[in-house]
Amino acid sequence: MFLKKLKDNNANRVLKKYISLRKDHSLKDKGNSVTLGCIVNIDEFNHTEVFTTLYKEMGLRENQFKIIGFTSREDSFSGFSIPIFTSKDLSWGGAVKNQGVQEFMNWEYDVLLNYYEEAPTVLKLVTAQTCATLKTGLLAKNQELNDMVFEIKPDKFSQFRSEFLKYLTILKKV
Repeated sequence: MFLKKLKDNNANRVLKKYISLRKDHSLKDKGNSVTLGCIVNIDEFNHTEVFTTLYKEMGLRENQFKIIGFTSREDSFSGFSIPIFTSKDLSWGGAVKNQGVQEFMNWEYDVLLNYYEEAPTVLKLVTAQTCATLKTGLLAKNQELNDMVFEIKPDKFSQFRSEFLKYLTILKKV
């Protein structure tokens, strides 16, 4: 128990550093080539195939979209075609030691979609460390991680999709 608390404290320290660095960013337009990253808490919403439909609706190609999923259950990796990570992938130094997540975080995204309501430390850390011009998410609980927050529950994807596309159109991202 003590070791887990020490590990979480280290990760929270790293998280605060990335959040403070994020506040100094500016939204810059890269033109028509948009890239979309998506982080999903599959414990809350496990229909990851809808995000494939979403990026196609946005007119993006497959190489302009990446998705990863988080789960708190260690045994539920089967059945998902996306890279999955858990809290066990968090190192003592506050780094994530999962190859799929590292590849995801090495990309620069125009829009990062954080599709979760509840976020353990490792999920917040991946969000904070992922480089994106515009970070969007659900519910105000995670407001410090996102530039734009939608007050919509994860199970209301069709409502989220229409709002998300509407605001991306206003911001000229699609």
